[in-house]
Amino acid sequence: MSLLGRKKIKQRSPANNSPRRMRDDIIKESSAFQLNRTISSFRKQQDEVSERTIHHKRQDLQKAFMQRIGMILAALVVLILLSFQLSLSISIQTPDTASGQQAATYKKVLTDYYASRPAERFKPFLNQDALHQYFLSHAPEVKTVRIETFGAGMATAKLTFRQPLAQWSSGEKTYFVDESGVTFERNYFAPPKLTVKDQSGAPLSGGQEVVNQRFLSFLGQAVSQFTKNKLSVSEIVLPQDTVRQVLFLIEGKGYAVKMTVDRAAVAQVEQAIKAMRFIDERRLRPEYLDVRVDQRVFYK
Repeated sequence: MSLLGRKKIKQRSPANNSPRRMRDDIIKESSAFQLNRTISSFRKQQDEVSERTIHHKRQDLQKAFMQRIGMILAALVVLILLSFQLSLSISIQTPDTASGQQAATYKKVLTDYYASRPAERFKPFLNQDALHQYFLSHAPEVKTVRIETFGAGMATAKLTFRQPLAQWSSGEKTYFVDESGVTFERNYFAPPKLTVKDQSGAPLSGGQEVVNQRFLSFLGQAVSQFTKNKLSVSEIVLPQDTVRQVLFLIEGKGYAVKMTVDRAAVAQVEQAIKAMRFIDERRLRPEYLDVRVDQRVFYK
C-alpha cells in the first residue's frame, strides 16, 4: 500500500501483448486486402460503362451528322431541279405545217400559264383541267394539250385541234363550231360545207359553247337525213328571238324548211320531203314549209 493510498496498476509484459497484437495485424491486413479488391472491381465496371456510353454517343453523333448531310444533299437536288424547271425549255408539236406556223403563239400561251402557276412546271403537280380551261379561253381552237418532259428543263407540248362541224356566223363575226359546240376562229382543216347564220341576237365569243350537244345532234341528224334523200342543205338559219326553231335551206329549192328541236329530226325531215313532192307536183312557190307539228304541214 502506497503512501497516497492508490493501488499500483500492473503493467503487462511485452510477452503477454504479442499474441493479441499479431491477431490485430492479421485482421487489419485481411480487411485491407478485401477492401482494395472491391474498389478495384468497381472501378473496372465503371470504366467499361463509360466506354460503352462514349461509343453510343459517338454513333448517335455520326447518325445525326449523316442525316444532316442527307438533308442538305436532298435540298440541293430540289434546288437544282427547281432551277431547271423555272428555266423550262418548251417546244410545241403540232399535227401539220399550217398549225406549226403558229407554234410561237401557243408557246406563249403555255408560258403565260406556267408564269401564273409556277408549281405546275413539275409535271406531277400539273392541273390538266385548269390547263384545258386556260387554252379554251386564250386559244379555243386547241382541243387537247399533252405535256411530255424529257430530262430536266425540257418539255414538249403536243397539241391537237378542233375540227369544225359548221361555220357559224353571228353579226359581223364568223366562227367555226366543232362537234362539242365550242366556237373558235382559227381553223386548220378544210372549211365545212355547212353554214349556220345566227340571227337570234345572243352574244357570242370565241371559246364559248354556242350550242349544246342535243342541238348539234339535231342539226347533224337533219342534215344526214336530207342527204340520204339526195337533198343538200346549203345553209341553216337560227331565227331572231328564238332558240327552239331552225330554218334549213335546201339547194335547188326556193324556200326554207322550218323545224323545231323539240321533235325528232328524222320524223320532221320525212314529213318535209312528202310536202316537197306535193309542192313540186303542183308547181307551187311557197316562202317556207313548216313541219313543226306532227302530221301537219303548213306553208306560205
